[in-house]
Amino acid sequence: MLDSKNYIKLVSIAKNISRSAGATAGTVATPSILADGEMVVTDAAGRILNSTTVLGQTKIRIVQARGIKTPPLKIFDLDLNSINLYSGDAFAAAVDQVTYIGYNGTSGTVEATGSTAEKRFITKTTPLPNSMTFGAVPFNLKDSLFVSPVSTSSLLNAEGILKNLIISFRPNREIDFNPKFELVGSDTFVAYGANTITSMRFTKYSKQVTVVQGSTGLAIAAGSYIRISGTVGATTAPIYKVKTGVALSANSTGVIELEWAYQGDSALILAAALTNKAAVAGDVGVKISGVPMRYDVNRWRQYDRMRFTISLVNGYTTTAVTNGVGAFDGNGTWQQTMNDEYIYWGDAGQINPMQIPFLPREQDAEINNNYSVLNIGWMNSVEDTMVATGKLKGNIILYLNKTSGTFGTNITGAVTSLVTVLDAFVAQRAGFTAQIGNL
Repeated sequence: MLDSKNYIKLVSIAKNISRSAGATAGTVATPSILADGEMVVTDAAGRILNSTTVLGQTKIRIVQARGIKTPPLKIFDLDLNSINLYSGDAFAAAVDQVTYIGYNGTSGTVEATGSTAEKRFITKTTPLPNSMTFGAVPFNLKDSLFVSPVSTSSLLNAEGILKNLIISFRPNREIDFNPKFELVGSDTFVAYGANTITSMRFTKYSKQVTVVQGSTGLAIAAGSYIRISGTVGATTAPIYKVKTGVALSANSTGVIELEWAYQGDSALILAAALTNKAAVAGDVGVKISGVPMRYDVNRWRQYDRMRFTISLVNGYTTTAVTNGVGAFDGNGTWQQTMNDEYIYWGDAGQINPMQIPFLPREQDAEINNNYSVLNIGWMNSVEDTMVATGKLKGNIILYLNKTSGTFGTNITGAVTSLVTVLDAFVAQRAGFTAQIGNL
């Protein structure tokens, strides 16, 4: 829901901590008994409520402690009769889009070129950003051209298309839209075996790979293929071709060069996740994966996942595009949480992005934390003949910190915990149910 002057969005982060021993029912919520970040439900007089004493109440207050020197911050006064939504949802990880040209892990392949004429393969990549999020940001289309000579195999065509896609997006490496392009194939690869390869160190966008040899010697031949996968025969795992090989003696270190730059994140990959094959003979394809776009809340840009379409606009006749996995923004991701909190504090007058120097408020949302979400919708009638009549409405969004996979008793697990008391309060109205089990 978009913010507006008649739609009020309030956001708060419930800290994953244990309930303070002094935070018992009937005690006035003061800095001396609450830990920094601790949230409680109170009555209008500031007395802490539990799941029993909240029954019969029609108005409650949600407050959060802000350190020993600051009175607890009032999050919101909630009227039982104004509630029109009460819904909880557990954290769900974001998923990035995966699309295939040719082989998709099950079927299909990139076509070969016949003996009578070359093929001009043109692959169009069209970004599909959220227009509400990105507005007029210039996300350019990319037309990647690969000219295939006559009598070129499926494998060489797949490699050529892959290389040209990588080259086309090289200028995008420092901006937001830069998908990952990898070769995949149906061939079953084999493990290097005990006492041979110990590890390989891959560096993002580099062709150089450092190989650490085990207790026996091994020659890695030019023209051979390496699959980076924890499972032998994992047909959607990326395959790389060796351009320059190396002969290694026992317990030595050497360097090989790949035919195209490594596309994944830099990593030391152990032998258990490395398989090899002298030549690839089966079905082949190009795997295009969305990657998380950079997010910094101070860039004044909302959170989004990479979405795109792949169109085979020229040269392709039998090759197909398969959309394997659709992008999903997730639920309760740290980016969503940070973004909502930032916008709320801006609405509340705590942030002015035009201020110089820019002095943002320190956020409670933390990078890489997981959050469940409790959403409370409300609507109040405005009846004032001197001013206006109508409805005042909004949402209270409570992001519940679940860093360790479980909630501290500040959130659940105690009679005074935030969700336990809210569940009891809201369940007094017909049609509304407890949400603790959905978090």
